[in-house]
Amino acid sequence: MRLRCIVEIVFAIAAITIAPALAAAQTIQRSEIPEGGQVVQTNDKEDQGYLFTFTGIEDGLYVTEARNEHLPDSSPIVTHFSDAEGNLVKRLHGNGVLFTYEPHNCFRTIGQCKFTTIYSTGHSQEFRRITSPEGDGWFRSTTYAVLPYKDNLHEVMLVSFFQDGMVKHIKRLNDNGDVVWSTTAERLWTRD
Repeated sequence: MRLRCIVEIVFAIAAITIAPALAAAQTIQRSEIPEGGQVVQTNDKEDQGYLFTFTGIEDGLYVTEARNEHLPDSSPIVTHFSDAEGNLVKRLHGNGVLFTYEPHNCFRTIGQCKFTTIYSTGHSQEFRRITSPEGDGWFRSTTYAVLPYKDNLHEVMLVSFFQDGMVKHIKRLNDNGDVVWSTTAERLWTRD
């Protein structure tokens, strides 16, 4: 269960260091994120953090590595690859499991957006994500697995962002709307 929670947290914060603000005009402020820039995303219930580091550009994609906050020299738990607009296009876990999103995972798209997750096994699953403003800087992101007869609820999150588009808070909700877990981000670099 703990591993599943970690995987879900990592999925939810896929765009932690480069996701643009949903309230913005869908552009990312890359100049705000220096190479080597780091963010700590802490699980509010477990006081367990993940250190996200922007490591540069590889094959035209922006690369961010996540490690255990207390073991910054360890191998990455997960590596995110995002396009120039900040859309997550693939996620490589430390154990070699790869998720590819086509066209991307729709994390920062207001309204309805469909994407396909392709797993390293070759299996794929289509998802539909609907994101809408909730007020006070929060956005509701609801994801459904697209099935032949009806869509199946996959996850519901509330997300807030810093002004430059970085994820500030995430709350994962259960079917009753109760918070299952939440995270808070802190930048580890100073801005001019």
